Amino acid sequence: AYAACYDALPQDQVTMNKYLNMPVRVAQMPAPAGSSFSRPVYDARKYKSLIAAITAIEKKDAVLLIANKQSIQTNITLPENIRLRFQTSGRLNIKQGVSFKINGHIEAGLFQIFTGKGLVNFTSGSLKKVYPQWWGAKGDGKTDDTLAIQMAINAYNVVFIPRGIYILGTITPGRNYLENRLLSLRSNVSIIGTGKQSVLKLKNHLLDNPNDNMSNAHIMGGYDISNISVNKRCFD
Repeated sequence: AYAACYDALPQDQVTMNKYLNMPVRVAQMPAPAGSSFSRPVYDARKYKSLIAAITAIEKKDAVLLIANKQSIQTNITLPENIRLRFQTSGRLNIKQGVSFKINGHIEAGLFQIFTGKGLVNFTSGSLKKVYPQWWGAKGDGKTDDTLAIQMAINAYNVVFIPRGIYILGTITPGRNYLENRLLSLRSNVSIIGTGKQSVLKLKNHLLDNPNDNMSNAHIMGGYDISNISVNKRCFD
């Protein structure tokens, strides 16, 4: 297959996993003012729902610990003063048709933190980038990561693809067969990788379908969009 690659950058390392699963309040020295260590920690498990935990925090600068599966059944906005800290066992399951808007920050490693078909929306400037791994991408060269990457694109304007081979195997039909695509873009989105180590690979025989309407697809596409950038990536 033809591969079009970009110059590699040093691998972005997210090494928070061990820290995120340490017991809460382990620091014995005063934390710098304004850091997440200096904020009180609220454990979502102690409340009836995520909304109840957010309500209890009110306007205080605080960390909300997500250490188990929490269901979001109605639209919620997380205020700027609350920072979500995920342990590897923590998940937010968002119901289809529901939106979870995040104005605060996220502390999470390269593991899944969002499930369900609902929409996650980060406000501009709430964080530097999002990772497809937060929606379950594996980058193992075997798993179909199309949906996870799409959810990341839908959630924020900067998507970082860590090193790995990400299989694209799910075609979204367009208005006609010339507009079929695997990933749907929107305006003002940047997709960044690590060069040759971040690979988007078409699933084997994906376009062998005898149906003409499904035997053609663009890797990325969209309608009436502008200001798109795709940098330091490799397509196979």
